[in-house]
Amino acid sequence: MITRQSIFVLVVLTCCALPAAAESSADGYQLLDRSYADFRAGNSEDSRLAAEQALSIGLSNADTDIVGGALTALCRLALRDNDASAIDKLTTELRSIAISSGNPKWHVYGTHMRAELARMNGRLDEADDLYRESLELATQIGLVGMVAAENFNRSFISVAKGDLDQARAQINEHFRVSASGNNGSPGAYGLIALANLLAARDELEQAAVVVFATQRIFDEQGIVPDPADAAPLQKTESIVSERLSKEALANAQTLAGTVSVQDLIDTYL
Repeated sequence: MITRQSIFVLVVLTCCALPAAAESSADGYQLLDRSYADFRAGNSEDSRLAAEQALSIGLSNADTDIVGGALTALCRLALRDNDASAIDKLTTELRSIAISSGNPKWHVYGTHMRAELARMNGRLDEADDLYRESLELATQIGLVGMVAAENFNRSFISVAKGDLDQARAQINEHFRVSASGNNGSPGAYGLIALANLLAARDELEQAAVVVFATQRIFDEQGIVPDPADAAPLQKTESIVSERLSKEALANAQTLAGTVSVQDLIDTYL
């Protein structure tokens, strides 16, 4: 069960004090949106402050959705710090909320966070088992965003294990599901996985186009990749930069300058 005492202990682990809470749940949801936007923009401290204030509001109003959202936000930040101890405690609280509220989505988010930590630290079999658990439950309850996310995440493990056909299928499924939840338009985030697959297939000129296009789109949209995803993007960039000629890299930069996400999918996936 979530209590003020248990949450307070978790927040202390992030080395920050809780800001004073506003009164309404509406304020809490606005703070969660702000925390996510700040996280995506790479503003970790602002994201943390907003999440902690949302947490305080959620506790004051006995709103488990706000509490769960705030704990999830703090998990994302703990992943950015690779703080295994904080993630363990935060995901335990998420599991408790899932049980006490009867809403299994909090278990999905907690399981996903533990999978991310395992992948970041090279424990690929553990990560894949956790991603699979998260994916199965997300599919059962119709949590579309997490279905897309876990297909994306599992593709990196498939590539690492040399199963490139499986990785391609998972990336295709990621784009299909993400487009279905975004008015038919695929998001750019999955391009990280596509670039990783192309590099594994030794299609380096194509991988370079995707990497440079991803960086351009992320810059335009103010997106900073999640901790577990930044490493493969940087790795692919390093591979193409080291192995392609200056002319090939320049050509890739030119092609990446105007190409759309859908163009990249149609051409390279």
